[in-house]
Amino acid sequence: MGEGKKEFLVFILEKSNYNIFKKIQFAICNLTFAILLASCANIVAPTGGAKDTAPPKMISSSPKKGAVNFTDKNFRVNFNEFIKLKDKEVLVSPPLKTAPKVKLRGKAILVSWKDTLKENTTYTFVFGDNIQDITEGNTLNNFQFVFSTGSVIDSLTYSGKVLDAATGNALENVSVMLYKENSDSMPSKQKPYYLAKTNKDGTFEFNYLKEGKYKIFALKDENYDLLYNLPNEKIAFSDSLISISKNTLPITLQLFENFQNKKQQLKAIKRLDGISYLFLFNKKIKSLPCTAEKGFNDFVQIAKNDSLQLFLTKKVNFDSLQLHIISDDLDTIFKIETKADSIIWRRTRLNVMANFQIKNSAVKPNESGRKQNSMLIASSNSSTKTISKFSDELNFNKPMFLIFNHPIAIENLKTNFVLIEDTGKFKTTIKPEINNGAAFQQKTKINYNFKEDHLYEIVGRKNQFTDVANISSDSFHISFVYKAQRHFGNILLAIKTDSTQQNLMVELLSSDGSTVSRERFSGKKIAWDFLPAGQYNIRLLVDKNGNGFWDTGNYFLHQQPESYLRYTNDVLVKPNWDTELEWKLK
Repeated sequence: MGEGKKEFLVFILEKSNYNIFKKIQFAICNLTFAILLASCANIVAPTGGAKDTAPPKMISSSPKKGAVNFTDKNFRVNFNEFIKLKDKEVLVSPPLKTAPKVKLRGKAILVSWKDTLKENTTYTFVFGDNIQDITEGNTLNNFQFVFSTGSVIDSLTYSGKVLDAATGNALENVSVMLYKENSDSMPSKQKPYYLAKTNKDGTFEFNYLKEGKYKIFALKDENYDLLYNLPNEKIAFSDSLISISKNTLPITLQLFENFQNKKQQLKAIKRLDGISYLFLFNKKIKSLPCTAEKGFNDFVQIAKNDSLQLFLTKKVNFDSLQLHIISDDLDTIFKIETKADSIIWRRTRLNVMANFQIKNSAVKPNESGRKQNSMLIASSNSSTKTISKFSDELNFNKPMFLIFNHPIAIENLKTNFVLIEDTGKFKTTIKPEINNGAAFQQKTKINYNFKEDHLYEIVGRKNQFTDVANISSDSFHISFVYKAQRHFGNILLAIKTDSTQQNLMVELLSSDGSTVSRERFSGKKIAWDFLPAGQYNIRLLVDKNGNGFWDTGNYFLHQQPESYLRYTNDVLVKPNWDTELEWKLK
């Protein structure tokens, strides 16, 4: 009965009030949509929940971590959340002949390999910091998976640090290798038994080692083959075997490159402008022994570390000029094609001829429309400022140098150079003393008793100075302030040592690593005065041969490189303040 009434009512609505019903239905739909839209617009992020900072956690594995008598060629590790890998590189110790394959399966890592494992050996698969959760990128630090093909897991550890012998800086991502055999040719012919990598601070750690004696090496492996087989690869070694036990102390290894094995080589020639050429070598050079064809010997050389600039002092009145460079370990011919404005460079070592052509657009000297010489100014702290910078500063108690891009005629400079001193009330024109020396100089010292906080100007007229090729300077204007003593601080260093080593060189370094001061340790306090405020570092060179410079080693001759020691902390220099330090050497 009730069902019939219900059907009748519906029938009545559909038949008699169909249009009204459709309007009501449409209004209800619109109202529902509006409510949903409003609720969507007001959605906000959940509050009160802490951000996920926990790294992924291993919950199981197959086989179990630390399994013994392992015979398979794969394993699986399961985590408590979805993961990702920064990269799929995994470090295996002892190394496998072919790299293992690493695959991701949601919350799991699958590792497989083709090699047959050694008997009674503990294997460690080091993932480092590669494993992260997929949501927040939280890192699982230094994750390792270990198993043994024998009945026991080796449990000893061994640690140390790798430093760059040439700087004393810690080195990252250097391979550290342990060998069971005692052979000098091992790092060149045989892959290591155990392998580790250095961290950002240069430290490394071996885990799951077997007790015994080992030979240790560190290698900057440029071709990733775990062999010392490239001339540019750096190596470090211990003078004796290390005995690994529960009480073995950490080791510090000094990484170096065998520079002694390298002969002098000309790496490149660059044409700087119409009269100057830059020669780049693979090691330090003092001069360039060369002869020119056609009796042309009008050139000047200026050497600096591993580069040398050659300046033509006269116009080349022919299409090309060939120079022959020859010394004990260098035999090179190069030709300047003046019309083509290029360099033909030909090497003649070992009866092998190689031709190089370096094209470089530049105007030639003594031609109309030639480029004018530009002038540079620098203080003795090795910073150079171009004339395009209007104002600068000269540090207190530091001499001023004028540096030119070409050697300039000193007599001409003495005659025409003037300095303007501005006291704030009036300006005075000064003729400062200029150092004597060679007739043409690229860098010359200006001697004057500068006054604190005073402004100085150097104004040059066009064609006022001339260089080795009789090219004239352009006009320029330089201004700088001579900073007062109150802006600078001092360091006083006392070194305490019981060592009988007499040849110690002490170096002060700026925050960017450049050398501020370098001197031999005499046993007395060292004072570094009038330093700009900022961070500094101190290092000490153990100069075994007493030549005043760092010398590299030679692995095949069993020669260790000279080493650097670094002061523990950076040193903060404050304005108008003395910083006193004591360094106890062990």
